[in-house]
Formats: sequence, C-alpha cells, structure tokens
Amino acid sequence: MSDEQVLKQRASDGSTALHIVAIIGNKHAADLLVKKNSNLLEIEDSDAKTPLEKAYENKHLTTIGYLLKARKTGGKLRSQTSLVGSVDENDEIVVDLLVNVISAKKYSLASQLVEKLPNSASESDDVLMAIAKNFPSGLDYWEKLLYPHKYLMYDI
Repeated sequence: MSDEQVLKQRASDGSTALHIVAIIGNKHAADLLVKKNSNLLEIEDSDAKTPLEKAYENKHLTTIGYLLKARKTGGKLRSQTSLVGSVDENDEIVVDLLVNVISAKKYSLASQLVEKLPNSASESDDVLMAIAKNFPSGLDYWEKLLYPHKYLMYDI
C-alpha cells in the first residue's frame, strides 16, 4: 500500500488506520503507520479528533507518549520514548494527561510528570480532584470492609 493509499483509507466515521490503532492502544502498529506516513498524525476524523486525542480519550498512556513524541519529531523517532519524555510545558493536554495518569492509578508516572512539569499540577483544580478521588486511603481490604461496621457495633 502506498503512502497516498494509507492517507485515503477511512472508516465510515472518518477514522484513519492510525485513529483505530490509537483507540485500541496499539503503540507498535502506530509506529508502523507513522513510519509509513507521518501525515496521519494530523488528520482529523469526522468529530475533528486526531489520533492523539483518540488515544487520550481511551487512556492508552504508552500510545499517548508515542504519538506526542512522533508529532514533535515529525514521525522521525530514533529511540524508545517514555510518556514523561514526550511531554513539555507547551502541550495543551498536559493537565488532562496528568489527571488521566492519576485516574489510572499510575502514581509513580504522575510523580515523574509533576517533577518534570511542576506548574502543570497547579494549573487546574482537576488535578487535586483526581488525587482526592483516586489516591489510596491507606485502608487495606478488611479495613475498608469493616470500617462502617466499627461504629455501629459500639454505639449500642
């Protein structure tokens, strides 16, 4: 299949092959497609979403990292890239990405993102809300199970 054919192939919703790969989170297939034609990175589907936005919507963190780096380098990637190495302060999705990483309970990755981009954690209350909703409470399984009953048993 030629580069031009790869660009022209679309699903009924306007998705390219790269959109579909981003939706399912297949970073290796994304790499093959981007190497074939890096213009796929910027094509929007009928909802005006790029493959990066589709990966983001579906919380595929490794695919997001790959697509971010591929966009910045025009598809010319030479080495494996991590999600943290792929983002910088100028990316418009940094705060949302941090919220998604926290929601996915990838706390060490969230910590790395905050260390690299400290301002992103304070740009929005969404980050604080994600921490409040998702951070471990410190209770183990049995404590969570019994916690409400402790007070009921002693108030009689």
